[in-house]
Amino acid sequence: MSGPPERRQSGHPVSQCLMRDEGAWLALALILAITAALFAVVRQLTEEQIYQRFLYRAEQERNALLFRLNAHVQVLRGGAAFFEASESVTREEWRNYISHLHLAETLPGIQAAGFALMIQPKDKAVHEAAIRASGFPHYSIKPDGEREQYSSIVFLEPFSEINQRAFGYDMFSDPVRRLAMERARDSDQPALSGRITLLQENADLPQPGFLIYVPVYRSGSPRSNPTERKAALLGFTYLAFRTRDLLSAVYNPGNKDVEVELYDTAAAPDNLLFDSQTDHQAVSRGRQKATMPIEFGGHQWVAQFRSRPEFDSITESPLPSSIAIGGILGGLAVFFWLKRNARFNQRIRSDAGRLRNNEVRLRTLINTMPNIVCLKDGAGRWTEANTQLLNMLGLGNTDYRGSTSQALAASGKFDQSTLALLEASDETVWQTGERLHDELIFRDDAARERVFDIAKVPLYDADGGRLALVMVGHDVTQRVLAEKELRSAERKFRGLVEQSLAGVYIIQAGRFRYVNPWFARIFGYDSPDEIIDLIPVRDLVSPEDRQMVADNVRRRESGEIDALHYGFTGLRKDGGTVSLDVFGSAVEFEGQPAVIGISVDVSERKRAETELHRYRTHLEDLVKARTADLELAKEAAESANRAKSTFLANMSHELRTPMNAIIGMTHLLNRRISDPEQRDKLGKIGNAANHLLNLLNDILDLSKIDAERLTLEHASFRLGNIIADIESLVGVKASTKGLALIVDIAPQVAKVRLLGDPVRVQQILINLVDNAIKFTERGSVTLRATLLEETDSTLAVRLSVEDTGIGIPPEALERIFQPFEQADGSTTRQHGGTGLGLTIVRQLIGLMNGKLELNSVPGVGTTFTLSMRFDKGAAGTALPSSLPAGFESQGNFDGKRVLLAEDEPINQEVALELLKTLPGLIVDVADDGAIALAHAAQRRYDLILMDMQMPNMDGLKATEAIRHLPGYSTTPILAMTANAFSEDRAQCMAAGMSDFISKPVKPELLFSKLAFWLSNRPGQA
Repeated sequence: MSGPPERRQSGHPVSQCLMRDEGAWLALALILAITAALFAVVRQLTEEQIYQRFLYRAEQERNALLFRLNAHVQVLRGGAAFFEASESVTREEWRNYISHLHLAETLPGIQAAGFALMIQPKDKAVHEAAIRASGFPHYSIKPDGEREQYSSIVFLEPFSEINQRAFGYDMFSDPVRRLAMERARDSDQPALSGRITLLQENADLPQPGFLIYVPVYRSGSPRSNPTERKAALLGFTYLAFRTRDLLSAVYNPGNKDVEVELYDTAAAPDNLLFDSQTDHQAVSRGRQKATMPIEFGGHQWVAQFRSRPEFDSITESPLPSSIAIGGILGGLAVFFWLKRNARFNQRIRSDAGRLRNNEVRLRTLINTMPNIVCLKDGAGRWTEANTQLLNMLGLGNTDYRGSTSQALAASGKFDQSTLALLEASDETVWQTGERLHDELIFRDDAARERVFDIAKVPLYDADGGRLALVMVGHDVTQRVLAEKELRSAERKFRGLVEQSLAGVYIIQAGRFRYVNPWFARIFGYDSPDEIIDLIPVRDLVSPEDRQMVADNVRRRESGEIDALHYGFTGLRKDGGTVSLDVFGSAVEFEGQPAVIGISVDVSERKRAETELHRYRTHLEDLVKARTADLELAKEAAESANRAKSTFLANMSHELRTPMNAIIGMTHLLNRRISDPEQRDKLGKIGNAANHLLNLLNDILDLSKIDAERLTLEHASFRLGNIIADIESLVGVKASTKGLALIVDIAPQVAKVRLLGDPVRVQQILINLVDNAIKFTERGSVTLRATLLEETDSTLAVRLSVEDTGIGIPPEALERIFQPFEQADGSTTRQHGGTGLGLTIVRQLIGLMNGKLELNSVPGVGTTFTLSMRFDKGAAGTALPSSLPAGFESQGNFDGKRVLLAEDEPINQEVALELLKTLPGLIVDVADDGAIALAHAAQRRYDLILMDMQMPNMDGLKATEAIRHLPGYSTTPILAMTANAFSEDRAQCMAAGMSDFISKPVKPELLFSKLAFWLSNRPGQA
């Protein structure tokens, strides 16, 4: 009798367990299942949102670093452009450039900004000597040793004591720095170095550093490939950084949510560049972590981002835990209530109240969920629904419990279509007994379209009857919209590829997995279907290129290289060939390595290039022939120019030699003769000689300008001093003619020290003032100087010469500037002159980058206006002078012995007569350089006057030989010669002479020079 019951119990152990204690276990299982489902969904969503927020913050920090690095690169590009735009850059110009950038305020964290010059071994000694001469006597390229190529840090800002440790350092000698420099040089792109320790670092507490380089090439040099760029390289502009100093300014120290560890190349302790965590004793670290590569300047950093505990505490959501706790508590409460209900019937009221409270809590929890939740009993009656679902259906104020969907639909108080969608799969779930997932589209109470991922779970009682149907819906609207946009973008991309006029292909395992219509057209096929998965890649490649193409495809599929650009010859379907350029890169296609690329038909371009090469070859032959003709013409012109220069030099010497005698003799006779009539005649002879000398100087100046051999000085002067000298020189001439000479110079123009050629400025003004006096019979001549513009480094002035003379006819305004031309060129003209003065004036003004304007009214007067810009001289710069400032020409010549080396008898006589006028001076004479050398070897002279051109031995060789005699290393040797060119002066100084006096000799200048050099001043020679 007991057998059947025992069999029933053993046959249904799970059902009996669930139904035991009045269904307590069933209730617990149901609640825990719902709780687990809700907990899993909510936790997954919250964790994903937290991680996405963390990734966004990490990307922000990474982008901030890249932005700062790119900003530094722009500074270096500006520096490189600064060097390439200028023939030479001075240390002061580099300092001004860096200081004007205000890097400490705009880009804090830079240790130094500099320029490293590339130096060949053969230029090393010259380079070091030049830097030492510029004020750095201990400068040398370091480290010592011989290398194939040197670099040297020549400019460095700020030029502080700590940065001067790197001055002269050869960065090319360090492998890490050299690798970055070569990468920048060959690619013409900025390059980031690896982890280094800067020379400026404190040896006790060093911190890692790095450098950014930008190459600087010589202006005008070709640099289309690495070989040309290597040959054109001038140096590098670079920035040096202490990593902590730079990144402490990039990464906000007050950041409370993300920390970063930055490594060079790979995440390893020895590669650590920067750690934003200042408190390394802290043991708590955030839960979120992400590693991102940072590619910049051809080099890679690795950034490890980690969330801070503050970030985790802020972003942590209590909702999953609340669901789990609430569900478990509710389940346990129901479980214990049902279990104890049988044993403690007397406590049913208190237990029922507790159950209602737990139900309220659970309902509150479910109602706060963003998902939709619904429970139906086995008959399809609604038992529970959360607020999200009720609002969406419009059932917020409706008593839905106990009603079926059909009964609710009959009331007409909610969206029937939405309800029908929700209930459509209910019966299927009951029939299959499996969990169902479905995606449904609804419209909420605001008529917005929303997409839900619906999950339905059937629950059965112990007898297999329908107990409850649980439905949970997750809002996936945003995900669906994103997928829709992605599909739309894919369709657009596919349409673009399909319509492209370039061949697009995907290669995998030696075959074409995809080609577009244009690719098929290139190879002569009607459709891509004739190629895809049917024709091997090698069948579309000419035999001579098959191995190259196969190797390139293999290298990209294997990951050896990422992208490649090359050309090959393809085979068309009809057997013809086609020239192709291929741009391809490695990708993944359907989970396997593949190659995607673009093929461009360049057959027409190749044919055009071949034709162009044929024309270019013919053109080169014509150019070579024309070049040969031009070389012959150039050689002939240079030969004529050399002959002209030689003639002018000889003419200058031959004319100055007799003029020296004329002027010297005239001076001597004028001192000895007291007869007024004879002195007047001597004065006229002197004036004629001076006129001839001025004419000779004008002709020589004009010839120098025409031959582009006139060199302008860059000396310090005051415009006020020059104008004062002009006033003293021409004042007597103006007063003799009864003219008023008016000088009007602005005070700010008169006193400023300027840099330029004071001799040529004076020559220009004297020419203009002399002309004004010559062509003015009554009235006045005005010399005026006014300020046009002033900056910190330059001064622009306007100089004008106005007269009330005869004026210039309009037709002669341009002609007067031609050589040997005057306004009145007739044989009856009243005013003489060679017509060279204004020609030289205009040429000199052009050489000084000035501007000359002429306004004249016949019978009223003429105004010449000159506009020029000068650089300012530094305060304290010495003004030019033939002798030291304040030196008096009178001297003590008692017992001083002078040797005169002069071969021309008359000039010898003139020089002796002039020297005899100096009391106490002893003079010996040598007729040539050899005799002068013999005299110097026999006797000690205090000073030697040396002519350049003499028989047997000229003055240059004689000077060199005398300098080697004992005791003559510092003896003053003065050139006194008719060779008046600047080249002659340079030759004299190179031979060892101390000073230069050109013939004709002015007695006052000769006496001043003698007084200066015989003043027993040590070290003056």
